[in-house]
Amino acid sequence: MGSQPAGAAFGPILGLLIFIFTVSQFVLFLTAWTATARENRVEQPQPAPPPALIRPEITVRSGPGLGAAAGLLGVGAMAGVLGDRLLGHRK
Repeated sequence: MGSQPAGAAFGPILGLLIFIFTVSQFVLFLTAWTATARENRVEQPQPAPPPALIRPEITVRSGPGLGAAAGLLGVGAMAGVLGDRLLGHRK
């Protein structure tokens, strides 16, 4: 099978798939065995955690912040430079 083109192309892929399947089955078996071990059984249930407190904070601003103003100023300067370069100096 290794001398045939199909076997040379798909042989390693099929071998890898069989290896992955075997390892996944082994890991599944180990996790099921670990989950059902007598040492892992909880004899007393854990108490429930306290309820979560959700406090939304609402901030109202009257205008753009310092970062937004600087960004808009930068964009305006870039637009002016590009417009000057593209349109040329008109007098």
